[in-house]
Amino acid sequence: MAELLAALNHYPAVLALLRQQGHRLMVCDHDIDEILDKLGQGRVEIVCIASQADYDGWQLLRMIRSGRFCRPDLPVIMLGEAQWHAHEIQFAAELSCWLVYNGDDIGAVVERCLGDLARSKPSVLVIEDDVETAQLSYTALNTQAEVELAYDGASGLRAWLQRRHDLLLLDVQLPELSGAEVLQAIRTLNPQQPIIILTADTTTARYRALMSAGATDYLTKPINVAALRACCRSVLHYSAFRNQRDFHQGLLHQQRLAARRLRAADDSLSCGQTQSASWHVKHAMATLPDEELSDDDNAEFFS
Repeated sequence: MAELLAALNHYPAVLALLRQQGHRLMVCDHDIDEILDKLGQGRVEIVCIASQADYDGWQLLRMIRSGRFCRPDLPVIMLGEAQWHAHEIQFAAELSCWLVYNGDDIGAVVERCLGDLARSKPSVLVIEDDVETAQLSYTALNTQAEVELAYDGASGLRAWLQRRHDLLLLDVQLPELSGAEVLQAIRTLNPQQPIIILTADTTTARYRALMSAGATDYLTKPINVAALRACCRSVLHYSAFRNQRDFHQGLLHQQRLAARRLRAADDSLSCGQTQSASWHVKHAMATLPDEELSDDDNAEFFS
């Protein structure tokens, strides 16, 4: 179980749920200074805050990510009281924050965060022909990730095809296959692959071209170690957030389809059409994962 800092005093039911799951809660009042003081003690594994509270949840999130008051990579879950707006989702993604608008879901998100914390180190592939830059990247990241090096585009692409790394650092000017060719090949196979481009070209036109070609982010040479670590952390967090968002959007779509089927079943029942109602219920249950009614279940439902 995790050590959670929970600044959720307006949500007693959520606090009770987290306690029932066995988590150790460090409950804070509504004072940002108190929250930051407790975060600074270094014992917290996950932070749970609210968007609507006596404190400014978004400001607190920015302060956490600044790294001045605590570890900047702490998992942060923000609880809201309604569906999130597009600009809030974008801002949360930029700051690697999990968004929850149904308090009942927060337990599952906490478990997801714990799984991310417990899993093996992320895999990073560095495709860079400059030995000094490649070794610098390896030294900067190898304590936090499993780093593999490739010194030309062809061998780098082969390495990625074999392992499908969590993150790719890709130089632009490479022998055998250029960075642009490697980027295009990988994007064709996996449009969601996180890719950070390494380039000495700092022009706006180059940045636009790289991002349009499918780069997730880019770093300019010579590489700054702190900037490299921060960029890798941000991109990996964003990738995890995007996967979580896509999963929940898919689940919500399934639930809506099931709800429409159940409404159709109700309409059929009201007209005495039990066979049609049974068909709609079976398809509604089949829409949801691991939820399919047997014929015996249907017989009991319509008895």
